[in-house]
Amino acid sequence: EKEKSEALLFSILPQSVARQLINEEPVESVWFNPVTILFSDIKDFTTICGSCSPMQVVAMLNELYTRFDELTTRNHVYKVETIGDAYMVAGGLPQPTVDHASNIANLALDMMATMRHFRRPDNNEPIMIRIGIHSG
Repeated sequence: EKEKSEALLFSILPQSVARQLINEEPVESVWFNPVTILFSDIKDFTTICGSCSPMQVVAMLNELYTRFDELTTRNHVYKVETIGDAYMVAGGLPQPTVDHASNIANLALDMMATMRHFRRPDNNEPIMIRIGIHSG
């Protein structure tokens, strides 16, 4: 049971934070400056959900976000969160890097290229995504 709990911590938190929690050490907030954040979502996601079965939506998101997760690793950025069709990534944390903005920009380009291979389950039309980036 302890191994499962630790594996869960490592899957959802930065490794340094997970280690501190496992070792029962205090986790202090850290200021990262500068960083770059990427947000993305699926255009017309509500419409897609209304015309597909729940399993089709889950399968579509699983396939898409599994691919995006691979791209985050390749581009040396950190996936912060996925909620529904929203996908949030940060560059420059938990390990600071001067390449945070270019890493995120390259991820955005890779995500857009990946979308060429994804189709809506209800009508086989291309799935469109929106991407926003902020640095600061």
